Amino acid sequence: AAAGGDVGRALPAYSAARVPEGHALLDLCIHQAPRSGLLRAGLLLLNAAESIGHRLLPALVSPPAQNLLTQTDLPFAEIYRRKEWVLNAIKADNAKYGVFTGY
Repeated sequence: AAAGGDVGRALPAYSAARVPEGHALLDLCIHQAPRSGLLRAGLLLLNAAESIGHRLLPALVSPPAQNLLTQTDLPFAEIYRRKEWVLNAIKADNAKYGVFTGY
């Protein structure tokens, strides 16, 4: 309706809205599991700290990414934004192991 039936305008508008969601979902899927043992241990500790912190101070501490993915209706891009610092660290580390890092 926003493009008034004009497919030529609708497709770019649709892509502008949906492609960031697809990229975020892909990153959230691929970069939940660090290849590095040290980073994997750090992520487990971070997830535990976030779980406990969120229970105690829900207004201040965001739950782990997996909880956001499975227990909320937040857009994938928003979840990625909230966890960007850790996902980018995992992405950079995983690149050393040949894991897909871009589109």
